[in-house]
Amino acid sequence: VAIAAALCHNTTLVQLYLDGSDVSSEGAAALASALRQNGTLKYMSLRNNRIGSEGAAALGEALGHNSGLTVLDLWGNNIGNAAAAAMTNGLRANTTLIDLNLAGNDIDDDGGAASYEIRELVSINMEAQGLAFTVKKSVSPIMNALPVAAMPNLLARVGKLPARYSLTTTFRIVKELSLSMGR
Repeated sequence: VAIAAALCHNTTLVQLYLDGSDVSSEGAAALASALRQNGTLKYMSLRNNRIGSEGAAALGEALGHNSGLTVLDLWGNNIGNAAAAAMTNGLRANTTLIDLNLAGNDIDDDGGAASYEIRELVSINMEAQGLAFTVKKSVSPIMNALPVAAMPNLLARVGKLPARYSLTTTFRIVKELSLSMGR
């Protein structure tokens, strides 16, 4: 909570790593409140914490009011389908986030629609910022049908990507694999 309070007034810190720091849903809510006021922070990693769906939903909602964060890593936080759906609401108003890692969470096939929308919203932000990468329908139809959270696990199983890679990196590699296979 003290870190969140400091972030409200931050004008210099651009990267924050709180991996494995036992951040709870309450801590995530405090960080979300800080993100509403902070335009300086560009990268926040909250891997392997206890954020849960409630904390992730708060962070997702805050993204709609944040104009600085470009990377948010929420790997391994017991985030479920409902939180993935709630995150899309904030992402609809966000124009800066280009990498959102939700791998290693509890998002299953029922969360596929929200995962697909998250992927599309992040891709739109990437295009708007002049980044070359986009995910189009030309990528394998099988990959398009999979929930976003399933892709890193699928690629790791076939030996193409370490499981810890982000979703954005995963999509780049999927696109490269599809192009190299003539799709």
